[in-house]
Amino acid sequence: ARCPKCNSTTSKIKKSEIINQVQEKTLEEHDEFWRCDGCKQIYWEGTHIKNLQEFIRKIKC
Repeated sequence: ARCPKCNSTTSKIKKSEIINQVQEKTLEEHDEFWRCDGCKQIYWEGTHIKNLQEFIRKIKC
């Protein structure tokens, strides 16, 4: 995947690597995280991804 901020590639990272970099609630609710190889922005699958997947599923039916 590409970073929407700088267009660099992203790499999957362990939750333990970002404990002090994201909110505790985010760590509790998510298990998979990615970091931009360029700007170091941290990403996770939020509700926008789930909503988009559901929207696409409904369109296909």
